[in-house]
Amino acid sequence: MPFRHLARAASAVIAVALATAGGGCGSDGDDRLEESSLRECLAAGELEIEPPGATAAGAALGTASPDFSATTPGGIEVDVIVTEGDRAAKRTAADVRAALLGFGVADAEIMSERNAVVVVTGEASADARGVIEDCLGA
Repeated sequence: MPFRHLARAASAVIAVALATAGGGCGSDGDDRLEESSLRECLAAGELEIEPPGATAAGAALGTASPDFSATTPGGIEVDVIVTEGDRAAKRTAADVRAALLGFGVADAEIMSERNAVVVVTGEASADARGVIEDCLGA
């Protein structure tokens, strides 16, 4: 009989562990950014959005392909990559950072929030940075 109590206790511990495993830091929950919403938000913040199809993948971003590109009012290029979840966004940001460093691009800023990665190639103004951060929900 003591074994049965031990088995129930172990089962309860395992059930609690499984139930909480997906809810911690780095989960791919439903708090996702949609590409269209992000595009509209950046445009509303006065970034000029490139027309669909005008964005081309470049070797400098490694294996990542931007979903769309924009330009700040000061002429700084911004590439936006929307992934399937925040874990994928963190991996993509790390890959992009490594690729840019490999090409000698040291002045790019990479922002990753939720399931999106924004690559700012150059020094954007504080206003432009604020718009991007607000749109990412940072």
